Amino acid sequence: MVPINNLERVMSWAGAPGGGSFGASLQPGQGQLPSGKDPGGDRGAGGSLAGLRVLIVEDDTDARELVTAVLVDAGAVVESACSVAEGFEAVHRFRPELLVSDIAMPGEDGYSLMRRVRALGSAEGGAVPAIALSAFTRAEDRLAALRAGFSLHIGKPVFPADLVYAAEALVALMRYGTR
Repeated sequence: MVPINNLERVMSWAGAPGGGSFGASLQPGQGQLPSGKDPGGDRGAGGSLAGLRVLIVEDDTDARELVTAVLVDAGAVVESACSVAEGFEAVHRFRPELLVSDIAMPGEDGYSLMRRVRALGSAEGGAVPAIALSAFTRAEDRLAALRAGFSLHIGKPVFPADLVYAAEALVALMRYGTR
């Protein structure tokens, strides 16, 4: 099992060859990577997320830039969108290996984005692992995110180390299962 900093609970897992679903909820932690620990380690040089294609969908400019900086620092190749429409288009064009999205956005929200993405076939990006970032952190908010198709829910404000751990662990779990 891949360790996740401050993992609160695993909500569901129905792993099967070629796909499945995973859900969990993370609560803000201390925000520090344990010294000498690399949360991933098998993506090569350049950080624990080296080369991982990540799409960020966030309407708040400051939050979008912060999440982008954290993931780029960890080695990810990041594309960002400021709306659901832009994010959905980027799923088709950019083909992310991980999607990180805000929930509360003007017009369409992150739940709508996830339902649209999950309606796509796997070959079109419908099975991409996805993290919901939200200031709404009640149990029912976390459950709504998981029901909409998000793989993880992380409450805002998010500590950078927690986001990196979550991204690495989620991608590793989707790739390698729960050996």
